Amino acid sequence: MEVFGQQVSPGVVVGQIHLLDNSADDELQSSSDLNGAADLDAYYRAKERAVDALDKLYHKTLQEVGEEEASIVDAQRMMLLDEDVDDAVRRAFEKEQDLVKAIECTFKDIVTQFEALEDEYLRARTADVLDIKVRLLRALNSTSFEIELPSNSIIVSDDISPSQALSLDRRQIAAFVMRKGSSTSHIAILANSLRIPALINTPIGGGQELIGRTAIVDSLSSRVILDPSVKAVEETKSHIFELEKVRAQVENLRGKVTETRSGKRIKLYANICSVDDAYTAAEADAEGVGLFRTEFMFIGRSGPPSLYEQFDVYRTVAKAMCGRQVIIRTLDIGADKVAAYLKLGDEGNNPALGYRAIRILLDDEKLFKTQLKAIYMAAAEPGCNIAIMFPMIASTWEVKKALGFCAEVQEELLSSKTIQKKPEVPVGVMVETPAAALIAEDLAKLVSFFSVGTNDLTQYTLAIDRQGSRKLDKYFDPQHPALFELLKMTASAATRNGIWAGICGELAADLSLVQNFIDWGFTELSVSPRTVLPLRQRILEIE
Repeated sequence: MEVFGQQVSPGVVVGQIHLLDNSADDELQSSSDLNGAADLDAYYRAKERAVDALDKLYHKTLQEVGEEEASIVDAQRMMLLDEDVDDAVRRAFEKEQDLVKAIECTFKDIVTQFEALEDEYLRARTADVLDIKVRLLRALNSTSFEIELPSNSIIVSDDISPSQALSLDRRQIAAFVMRKGSSTSHIAILANSLRIPALINTPIGGGQELIGRTAIVDSLSSRVILDPSVKAVEETKSHIFELEKVRAQVENLRGKVTETRSGKRIKLYANICSVDDAYTAAEADAEGVGLFRTEFMFIGRSGPPSLYEQFDVYRTVAKAMCGRQVIIRTLDIGADKVAAYLKLGDEGNNPALGYRAIRILLDDEKLFKTQLKAIYMAAAEPGCNIAIMFPMIASTWEVKKALGFCAEVQEELLSSKTIQKKPEVPVGVMVETPAAALIAEDLAKLVSFFSVGTNDLTQYTLAIDRQGSRKLDKYFDPQHPALFELLKMTASAATRNGIWAGICGELAADLSLVQNFIDWGFTELSVSPRTVLPLRQRILEIE
């Protein structure tokens, strides 16, 4: 029997199914059933126990797995310690007079904010929020997270939380098979980091009768084979041996210069959203960060991050990359990415075409200058190689005004002696509107580089909302001739004006198009960390 899912971590294994049932988490008791848990003191006691458990898990993960994986746990711990969460629980408790309901309502509101986001990575952080909620409720019930696994286990579950995954003995895990999930969830990231094959959105039916059954998980072909024949098992083991040889070849590319056979040098960068992503990018041997999405710091909270909170994140990311360039995209908020405290108002039926990104920053001087100050302060730190990139540019006046803010901020930092001298910070723009591509010649005279955001450029060029109806799928063509013309136009304008151009959208990872990008004049590609080495291998094969 074969069942097909969606690959999030490549690999092929043979193992036995272990069922991980989280349904009990949906049936936790109400406050009235808990001894001494009907007041806020019980909440703070449960919170203390949950934080203590996360502390222990953090140190265990740091020692046994790695720093970037441990940072996932630390991020949950920081959220659990957030006073805004305490205030929300208190308000909900005053209304509900039931502690469990108050916790449920609080985290439901937070989840709703994240689920409304278009950015898949940020939307996938709902798993972290739900994980924290379950930890609190389990702490109220004194329920343990500890799970014993038999060896060579294929973990089958509806979904699995990040801390739950890290609590498992990875030496016993052969693969993950999730009935639900997201390609940017932490389980996907962890599985990749630990090199454990994983599938999500896999409709594998059955309950307890699955336990102990032999299965082949071939995530390369996105399938699970239940009760395989002896012949199938032997063929799979032979296939695994060949894959190990290929993987060893790709791993040998670490530290290699990324250039074509004819000597064209390509900068191979990574896209990131957080500090832990930066460590992942460095571990993946990315030559820099081509897109640091800063939105994650501004969403799901009651106010914007402070100057020093932002400074610390930017500095930490730059330090994690050990002198390799980090391109920080200024805040791309608005449309699907909601921060209620900004009070942006009603954006109508199509917020993707509305008040967002640079349009907000140019109007909100305090918000923009605070972020720019934090970036320049981080850039002034020893060993930090930082660049700035403005999103959603459509006109030259927007760039000129943004550059004016950059100049003002640097002068203010110098006059206050916050920095001793101006750091060298290249400034570029994202080409993600057809307007920017069409005036690329003029924009190139103002900035140091272009980075094409092919996701937005495709939707605006084809007039197809990325979150639109499924009926539009057949019209959405990421290789449309019109899009290619805009890409060529952008790269040509960059070359003529002596600046470089790169691609940071999903198209950058398309191995079939790499030759085209290089021929057109792009010299930088920014992709997910796990795609860096396979993409390097492809570039090394090009003449």
